[in-house]
Amino acid sequence: MLSVNNYLWDLADLIRSYMKSEVFNRKEFEILINSYNSVRKLSDLENKELKNYCKMMILDT
Repeated sequence: MLSVNNYLWDLADLIRSYMKSEVFNRKEFEILINSYNSVRKLSDLENKELKNYCKMMILDT
């Protein structure tokens, strides 16, 4: 679990920056994730953890 969190740290920073914007645009968010996937493909576990993280970030805002 720790290694998954380490791998996703840079992506989490991008998400945190994006969540600060006034309007949440799902299409732009998907482009962000797809761009990251083109550089380094996320594993199934990483995808699951990322979704959980995003839900947490959205609920906290």
